[in-house]
Amino acid sequence: MSPARFVTKATAAVVAVGGGRGVLVHTSTPEVPVVLTAAHCLPHLPPAHPASYTYERTYRDLLGPLGGPADITAECVFVDPIADLAVLASPDGQAIPDEAEAFDAFVAARSALTVEAMTHRGRAWVLTLEGRWEACRVDVGRRGRTLTLVGAHTRNGMSGSPILDAYGRVVGVVSVGAETGGVEEHENHGQPAIVSNVPPWLLSELWPVTGLDVVLAEQDRAWERYLRRGRPRSRRGTPRQRARMPQERRSAGPRPPR
Repeated sequence: MSPARFVTKATAAVVAVGGGRGVLVHTSTPEVPVVLTAAHCLPHLPPAHPASYTYERTYRDLLGPLGGPADITAECVFVDPIADLAVLASPDGQAIPDEAEAFDAFVAARSALTVEAMTHRGRAWVLTLEGRWEACRVDVGRRGRTLTLVGAHTRNGMSGSPILDAYGRVVGVVSVGAETGGVEEHENHGQPAIVSNVPPWLLSELWPVTGLDVVLAEQDRAWERYLRRGRPRSRRGTPRQRARMPQERRSAGPRPPR
């Protein structure tokens, strides 16, 4: 499948983050996108403290256009050094209003993409250093937390680049490449998936409420397949129905297949 129908918008959403890249994605407030990137693209990690100062989470001259100067300041609102995923947003407009205004103007001049979950092997696209979208396949591992790129050529400088599904939606970011004896591996494991690695408060911003409905619907279908194989029907209802029950009404019992 050709990426022609989304290539212009997708390319315009990719930005430089330090020595790597990032991608602008929509939030529940359309005019306020955020940047997804690999955590190791940050110059340093913010302090592990819920009461850290804003300036400790703010990075000056971090963002910029691809191939251009990095002169845009951003604040890190989430980072997971294990998954290698970070989310950047506009800096504090009261503390540094000029930098916040520059960030807002920078993202307003570019397009933003949507986030989606990757639940099974499928087609994908990655942006090469030459600015060409390369087709590959993606396998899902670790219960959906990591992606494996099959047939993609990942190189230094591509960290933080978006991994797009066949419809141009962001399912992950490039984190690692693999070489053996100077020869590039055919499969690159350990790329972080977006939906499975961000916390619920952030997921509700990046993935609208309909995203949760998709997950519950998939669980419902898996449960029905389980029952059709001859398993005794439970009185507890489908996963969607149980998710809406008060906790005290949920009875213990066998879990549906994943």
